Amino acid sequence: MLATAKEECIIRKLADLRARGPEPLMVSDLDLDAPEGQLKENKVHQQTVKRNKSNMTWRNPRVKSFKLLQGYLAGYLGILTAHRPVVLTNLQKESILQAETDEQNRAVVWVDHHKTDRTVGNAFIALLPLEVDWLKGLIEVSAAHFGGDQCPYVFQFDGKQLYKLNMELKSAWNHVGMQGYIRFGLIRTAIANQAKKHLLAEERRLVCEAMCHDVSTADRFYTTVPDIVEIFCIRDLRVKAMEQEDGLEQDIHSTDNEPGLTATSDSDNE
Repeated sequence: MLATAKEECIIRKLADLRARGPEPLMVSDLDLDAPEGQLKENKVHQQTVKRNKSNMTWRNPRVKSFKLLQGYLAGYLGILTAHRPVVLTNLQKESILQAETDEQNRAVVWVDHHKTDRTVGNAFIALLPLEVDWLKGLIEVSAAHFGGDQCPYVFQFDGKQLYKLNMELKSAWNHVGMQGYIRFGLIRTAIANQAKKHLLAEERRLVCEAMCHDVSTADRFYTTVPDIVEIFCIRDLRVKAMEQEDGLEQDIHSTDNEPGLTATSDSDNE
């Protein structure tokens, strides 16, 4: 399952970055040639320099590892929660370090600002203890090497909040060996389809609300706040739909591989 592969990569990337020492690395430390003074007013040239700067940043081995780590964590949380990337980019360090926990050390992290916060209220992310440790590790590496001590957000670079994570997601997607195009919108679509196919109506409603889908007009002025037990029940429903989808795909593949059975199509019968 993809989530398992991401778990292994997250652990490896954290261990690698933590072992690199405390020296901070900023974008300004990279060996970039400044444009000539007379060219600074040239907008086309400035855009070219900006693209080159971004490309050189990604080519730096330590930066590339950090961006991969961000991509793995963002992708993992996206698959787990189906949240829009704006929920992840607005995730603050304080909300991780001071998260509400239960007797099993499971945590619920709240995000105040996102696309539909006026209609559905705050977004929440249910995290197991290991997942909390991953995010704390990201915060630690970010502060030690990439300017994270200057920024309150979990997903940042050089002290600045990241507003989009699709580039990091694509990098991790390709690095783990997946094929094709990926973005958070496709993940949300797949999860909505899984919930529709595999969950009961009430279960599906809970998962969709946790995804911060729009709710009915009657509910716009009152948002229920689930407790930690209810939140983890919703998380279990999300995992239930994902596991049933995996089981369905395995059944299809095993049927395709049985001797004596061949797939047919409309064109074969014409």
